Amino acid sequence: MCRARQHRRTMSAPYQAVKARDGYFVMGATNQKLWTKLCELIERPELLKHADYETISLRLKNREALIETLEQPFAKRDCADWIDTMLAACIPAGPILSYPEAFGSEHAQQRGMCMEIDHPVEGKVKNIGFPVKLLGTPQQVRRHPPLPGEHNDELLAEINGRQL
Repeated sequence: MCRARQHRRTMSAPYQAVKARDGYFVMGATNQKLWTKLCELIERPELLKHADYETISLRLKNREALIETLEQPFAKRDCADWIDTMLAACIPAGPILSYPEAFGSEHAQQRGMCMEIDHPVEGKVKNIGFPVKLLGTPQQVRRHPPLPGEHNDELLAEINGRQL
């Protein structure tokens, strides 16, 4: 992907996954106030005056070098420590979870984000729950994921009926 197109899709920097000592976490210092707080937290106040990082548009333009610069102090501490520190400073940050961690979390359990569906070949299979929850309109699965060709006759009959 060309670099210009990549920047158009990302609205701010830094706003992404970054590497800490024990893995990756996500964070976002998406405005000047958060950028200032971040520079203070990582003890790099000189970045505020750095010619490549003074404004949001400059940080976005120089995002790759910026992330390399930020990962140097991040590499000194673990993800959980950085996340706690950033959240305490009101900088958005969070862990990157594996599927088992995400679906096993209290939040996912409370929201019903893991559900089981009856499948004619596989039996009961786990599936992602409905992300949108509306009061008074419970979501339900009416059919299993179709088998290859399962609905061919139905679809062909519908298509042929429209051509008449």
